[in-house]
Amino acid sequence: MSVKIRVKNNYLYLDTIVNRKHIWESLHIKLSTNRTIKKEQLDFAESCRAQRELQLAQREWGALDTIASKQTLLEYYDNYCKDKCLKTCTSYLNAYKLLAKYKYGNVKLFQVNLNWIHEFYSFLKEDKARSTFTNNLYLKRVKTVVLKAYKEGIINKNPFINFQFDKVKDKTEKKPLTSTELEKFVKAKVTVQQQRAKNAFLFACYTGLRISDLISLEYKDIVRKELSKENSFEYWIHKKQVKTSRYVDIPLLPQAREIINDGVLHLPNDKVFRALDHRDNRLLKRIAENIGLDTSISWHTARHTFATIAIEYGLNPLTVQKLLGHTRLDTTAIYAVASDTAKSKDMEKLEGVI
Repeated sequence: MSVKIRVKNNYLYLDTIVNRKHIWESLHIKLSTNRTIKKEQLDFAESCRAQRELQLAQREWGALDTIASKQTLLEYYDNYCKDKCLKTCTSYLNAYKLLAKYKYGNVKLFQVNLNWIHEFYSFLKEDKARSTFTNNLYLKRVKTVVLKAYKEGIINKNPFINFQFDKVKDKTEKKPLTSTELEKFVKAKVTVQQQRAKNAFLFACYTGLRISDLISLEYKDIVRKELSKENSFEYWIHKKQVKTSRYVDIPLLPQAREIINDGVLHLPNDKVFRALDHRDNRLLKRIAENIGLDTSISWHTARHTFATIAIEYGLNPLTVQKLLGHTRLDTTAIYAVASDTAKSKDMEKLEGVI
């Protein structure tokens, strides 16, 4: 393990050698022709080299990285999200915004301790409109980032080790829409503002997409396939899921195609559902209330509805699993709750046998 100063095209670089691997890091300094300035530049480069070598030594011996630990939590959080491509993940983004809003949110990494965690948690709980589940989720996002710093040796203690999250009360079971309820939702008269949420919700009911995939869905994700004996659908969704990073291939039902077919020419990177947001969930609830639905509607209800109706009308559970993008069939089984209609139909079959 060593760090060398290198010069390439008259620019200064640090060459970090770890396990025979070379990692070059630009110092963004172009050597001057003036001897005095050049000496100052080389002295500065040597200072940077010594600092980087100290950091590497501290990490190798398990000591606190005194340099990296002085960066702020917000800076580290931001870099973490960029590395993990989590900038589009709403829960990480919302947690970051709340952290920035908190008066002690820009704390140094080495200053994050159990007392700070409790105080930030109290700050989250001040907003009575947020549930315990949501507060826990946001704090867990911060916890994930802090634990990354701990594993990298930037901080020498895990400040969350003795922290206890508040228990979340058992939620009432959220049921999918029945075919009749879905039909009522289709026919519901809505405002211009509600129409956007209604369209996205129905599209999810016809495709099984998560809200994160609805938000990120672009026109290039909708591909055209040649019709054949093996394929009866001209348009398919071929998309990388936000949550799992795995691709799903979903035939586009005519009902779903009709929702997004606005007769306008779109660029490949145009969003299918522009300005859609998780918070549009409140618009769904208003629509449900207006048409007399008892079901507690959320974006996840649409995915749940798709799976349940698909199973109810005889789709192979393995097919439903692939359409939903699940890796395990038992995960699909959680979504595909047997409705009374499905139970009745299956019992009719059994009636003729017994």
